[in-house]
Amino acid sequence: MNIETCVAIAPYLKDWYEQEVSVIIIDLEKVLYVHKTKETEKMPLTVGLPLEQIEKTISVRALRAGKRMVARQDKNAFGIPYIAAANPVFDKGEIVGVITIVISTQKNDLLINTGEEILASIEEISASLESLSRGGQQLAATSRLMETDATQANKDLDRITGITKTIKQISVQSNILGINASIEAARAGELGSGFAVVAGEVRKLAEGTKDSVVNIEASVHAILASVGTMLEAVVQLAEVTETQANGLGQMQGAIRQVAQAADKLVQIGKAL
Repeated sequence: MNIETCVAIAPYLKDWYEQEVSVIIIDLEKVLYVHKTKETEKMPLTVGLPLEQIEKTISVRALRAGKRMVARQDKNAFGIPYIAAANPVFDKGEIVGVITIVISTQKNDLLINTGEEILASIEEISASLESLSRGGQQLAATSRLMETDATQANKDLDRITGITKTIKQISVQSNILGINASIEAARAGELGSGFAVVAGEVRKLAEGTKDSVVNIEASVHAILASVGTMLEAVVQLAEVTETQANGLGQMQGAIRQVAQAADKLVQIGKAL
């Protein structure tokens, strides 16, 4: 195929692609044809431009090498990232020029960058959720432990209440015994005076014990009420923290799915 035929069909080459492409044709000396898109309009290529001024371009490199070359460039060259494919044109076995197709990768790079930003954000969110989940689980475990301790304290206080009841009964019996002893001492007259003193002390001890038991009972009941309130609060806290920990776990699963989707976007963008 001679180079003139390539120039003739060049205006139709862009129609072979789904996206907009730029088309460049050079011969052995200069640029013969240039079709630019809005994205590649800053490319410093014009018809008639000598090859000496564009020696570093992929078109001239492919011409010098006599083989097809493909290169991906960042936006530093012409303000946009792009992929260029340079195809040598041969006429009767001799290289006579190069047709180069330039496709902007700006949208693809934007897709990749957006996906990578999403991934980075998701990683931060995931780390925060994981930390919160661990904290929630620890709090739930601590709440369950507090619930166990509070329940045990409640049982211990119940036993104390039983002991105070027993002491109270002994106090009542001791008081009755003291009264009976005083009566017997009175009947014995002078001979029972010493016994009367002992009976009086027994009655005083019984009365003092009774008063102490009453105070202990009041304190125990107050503590029982506080422990009961604390136990209810701890149970509610354990249920809430456990629910929150489960919710955070479900949220982590959803975040992982979003991360997988974002990673697929990045991979698709790189494959385009």
